[in-house]
Amino acid sequence: MRCALSRISGVEFINDAYNSNPLSMRCALEALAGRDAPGRRFVVSGDMLELGRAARRCHEEAGRRVAESGVDFLFTLGRLSQETCEAAAGHGMDGGRARHCSTPGEIASLLAGMARKGDVVLVKGSRAMKMEQVIDAFKKARAR
Repeated sequence: MRCALSRISGVEFINDAYNSNPLSMRCALEALAGRDAPGRRFVVSGDMLELGRAARRCHEEAGRRVAESGVDFLFTLGRLSQETCEAAAGHGMDGGRARHCSTPGEIASLLAGMARKGDVVLVKGSRAMKMEQVIDAFKKARAR
């Protein structure tokens, strides 16, 4: 689950749910921005764990970077990632483009209703967040 690529219903997923920290998040956003894709770009971000006292600041910084990267939509999951969502909205991703969710299924449902052929979805989070569940739930939603 390190930058593993898959395509579901014409939507490209970059599954980077093996681990997350500020540096790997920055690199993943740069890779997403450099990706040649005809559609929109989504970031699904879970908590970056084991950051100690720097956790809040790191999540706020991630939100700023997401907003500045030109990503179209951000969906976050986890207590710490609420900070990411709020920071992204504060740096221009307003109007519902940045949303904090309660479960992987909620994110998958939003993606299933929004994502279309040609879009790219980066899924990123610390291993304990099990962010790959978003991709599994998206598959099931699209299979219906």
